[in-house]
Amino acid sequence: MATSAANVVKQTIFDQERAPARLVSVAESDGIEDLLLYQFRYVGVSRPAGISNYHLIFVNVGPSVAAHCKIRHAELNHVVMPGSITVIPSDTEWSAVIGEGAEMAVAAIPRARLAVAAAGIMNDIPPIEPRLTGRDAELVSLIKEMTLGAMLQTADEAAWHSLADELVGHLLANYGRPGQRLGRGTLAPPVVATINRFLEAHLEERISIDELADVAGQTPSHFPRLFRRTIGMSPHQYVMRLRLRRAKILIAQGYALAEAADEAGFTDQSHLTSWFRRIYGTTPGRLSPGR
Repeated sequence: MATSAANVVKQTIFDQERAPARLVSVAESDGIEDLLLYQFRYVGVSRPAGISNYHLIFVNVGPSVAAHCKIRHAELNHVVMPGSITVIPSDTEWSAVIGEGAEMAVAAIPRARLAVAAAGIMNDIPPIEPRLTGRDAELVSLIKEMTLGAMLQTADEAAWHSLADELVGHLLANYGRPGQRLGRGTLAPPVVATINRFLEAHLEERISIDELADVAGQTPSHFPRLFRRTIGMSPHQYVMRLRLRRAKILIAQGYALAEAADEAGFTDQSHLTSWFRRIYGTTPGRLSPGR
């Protein structure tokens, strides 16, 4: 992924002054919207804090450790047990004071990846529920499997993307709040659902801003701003990501790359490959079955 974006995430989680840490494992890519994964050990008492435009999931993969955690206005003094999770939604202020010797795995999920996944599961884009602490065996298992694969460099790209998709789907299904508006100045959930249904039916066709604005019941001049506030990207960027999602599904089903590109609404295979490399940091051919 873009180095600057990865650095912002890492600075949120740890830096040498507030939260010095030793990295055990790092999983990044050249794609601008791939999931990031870090495992690290804090050195001494640490005070991580920040606001990230990624959804963050912390998993304690080390021993029990005392911590004081805060997400928005909610606070908790507790002992973080092995396997405990913390879920921090994007654009949310958080901080913690963590005892010496803590070892954590952190998955950072881009807002855009979550929005595109939501389009295929529940039609609207639900806000994520913060969780100061809790247990979630499936979530922990997915993150540990991805962390181990990154650490041992044994996971191929198809397996990595499959696990990442499963992790994002689990986060949506178990921590999303469907039907709730994301905030003032955004599109209502039923409107987002209507847009997604329209896009699913017409994804292989040319789709204009005017058409999407009409579907949303908005003027073409006002719609792009509302859409970006709601989804976190422009309508064009969103359409292209939905096409990528469809192409990934078709490729996994054994479609030839040129056929998948046509069915998903790309100009040709080269157009698909260019977008794939930009977003996921790889080529569609590397995800083909039996590669």
